[in-house]
Order: sequence, then structure tokens, then C-alpha cells
Amino acid sequence: MTFLVRFALTSIAISAMTASLMGLAVPVSAAPKKKETAATLEAKIKKQPQDKLSRRKLGQIYMNKKDYKKVVDLLGPYSNEIDGDGLVLLSEAQQAQNDYINAIRTLQLFEQKEPQRFRPYFLLGEAYRKNKQTTEAVENYRKAIGFAPQHLPSYKGILTIAMDSKDQYESRTILAQMIVAFGPKPEFINTQCQLMSEGGFLAEAEKTCRSAISKSRNTPENHIYLAQSLDNQDRKQAAENVYRNAARQFGKSEFVQFATGEYYFYQKNYATAVRYLTKAVKIKSDSARSQLALAQSLYESNDLKKALVHFEQACKLDKTKVAYNEMRAASAKLFKAGKTDMASEYDKKSAICY
Repeated sequence: MTFLVRFALTSIAISAMTASLMGLAVPVSAAPKKKETAATLEAKIKKQPQDKLSRRKLGQIYMNKKDYKKVVDLLGPYSNEIDGDGLVLLSEAQQAQNDYINAIRTLQLFEQKEPQRFRPYFLLGEAYRKNKQTTEAVENYRKAIGFAPQHLPSYKGILTIAMDSKDQYESRTILAQMIVAFGPKPEFINTQCQLMSEGGFLAEAEKTCRSAISKSRNTPENHIYLAQSLDNQDRKQAAENVYRNAARQFGKSEFVQFATGEYYFYQKNYATAVRYLTKAVKIKSDSARSQLALAQSLYESNDLKKALVHFEQACKLDKTKVAYNEMRAASAKLFKAGKTDMASEYDKKSAICY
């Protein structure tokens, strides 16, 4: 050991001894803080019921355990006193119990505490949307955007409401605002492709969907919406090429196999429709739309027994009664055609469908 190292170590030792003799604290490594358990926090709250920080910490433990009632019982009586994070926690527990009325009231308290922040308005928008109060939801999402113009989830909340309500104009408007605010992200162009196709803007749909495909080739919906826009422009061969290529590329997509099969069904090419729809049903056996389309294609192919099997499956899966009505219509056609035995089978199965 060199003289300089020995000198340094001796100096450190003397400094520590001097500090000790003078009663000064010698720096030591801080011991790791023990994590507070539910039992520890419960004991603290029992001694000091007004300990709001411990209440919130305990509420988070209960929340993590999905014991929502305990969260509400713990924080609810103190909703006028706990901080914003505590109110958010309380509202999450109330929503988990499907108590949206009280969750909204809780978030309104949060808004009163922090009226200049975007977060209360965004969370209110979410709660209103889940409670199907869409007007109030949109109002609060827009307030959130006013405070935080780059808050993407607030834009998405408005877009979700517009698309769920089939409001094409509002959907296109908010999407255009998102593209201005955040740029032409692939997810935005994908949605724009869908909206243009569904809205009947055929030339715009083709252009947008081709752009969407160039940005995200592996999104199957873009290919199908492009094919539909071409079909609606009466460009049958171009549409068929896109359908077939998509069906090859996305062999495991029920959506693509269904859409391709449906295309051939409307072209009255029932054998080809059956081929794609059989794949769709294999991919997703609980798809009511694929089961029904396959049943109709088999029926038109005069494979009545196989068709009945899939009509029955579709009828069980479909809550809208569309499949049931199609099954009854198929039965009526059989009676009219004099195929009474098979018609009776269809009637019998449809009677026990629901």
C-alpha cells in the first residue's frame, strides 16, 4: 500500500472519529424503506382516521386485489377530503361495480379540485361514454383537448362515439382533426380508408385505401375496403383480384375469408363462396356472419342438409334474429318448391333456435 493511500485512509478514519466525539452524524447508507402492508395501513388508519395518504395507499392495495367494495367503503366517506389521485381510485372502483352515476359524481369532485387540468375532463368523458351519455362524453373530451391539444386518447374517445353511432360526417371530421394534430399515422389512414369506403366516397376510398396499404400492408381490412370500393365502381375484375390476393395473403383472417366468400355469393358463384366461407368458419366457428353466409351459399348450391347445420349454428349465435328470419325464409321456399320433408326439418330446427 502506498504512502498516499495509507494517508487517505487514516484521514478518513480520523474524520469519522472526530465527528463521533463531537456528536455529529456520520453518513451511512440509508436502510431500505419497508413496504407498507394492508395490515400496517389499517392499523394506522384506526389510530388516525384522517390520515388520507394511508387511506389512498390502502385503497390501492384493495384495488389491486379487485376488492372494489372495500375501496368504496374506505374512500367514499372521505370523498370531499381525499386528493385527486384518491378520487380517481374511488371512481375506478365505482365503475368496476358498474356504478357509473356515483363514479361521475366522484370525478366531478376531481374536476372541482383541479379545474385547470385536462385529466378530470378526460376521465369524465370516459365515464360518460361507458354510461352511454355520449353528448356529455364528447363535451368533456373536447374540454380535455382544450387543455391538452396533443392528448390523443381524448380524440380517440370522440372518434369511438362517432363510429359507434354510425355518424359518418362526425367520424370523418374528427379524424381529419387528428391527422392535422398528429400527422398521417397509419392507424388514422386505415380508419379513413374504412370511412371513405363505407360512406360511398368511391374514388376517395380507392385513393385512401391504396395509401393505407402502402403504409401498412399487413392490415387486412385495408385490402377488403379497397376491393369493396372497386366493386362499387363496377370494376369487377380489379375487385376480384384484390379479394383473391387478400384471401391468399391473410389465410388466417376470418374477416378476409368471409368478405371474399360474400363477394362470390353476390356474384352467384356459390361453389367458390362455399370454399372461402368454409375457411372462415374453420378460423372462427362462433362467427354468426360466416355461419349464415355459408348456410346461404350451401342452400343456393342445393346442399340443403349441410346448409341446415350452418343455419342452425348461425341462429344460435345471432342475437338479432337475422339468421332466424333467413332460416324461416329458406323453409318457405322449400315448401313452395314442394320439398315438404326438408322444409319440415327447417321449420323444426328454427322453432327450437331461440
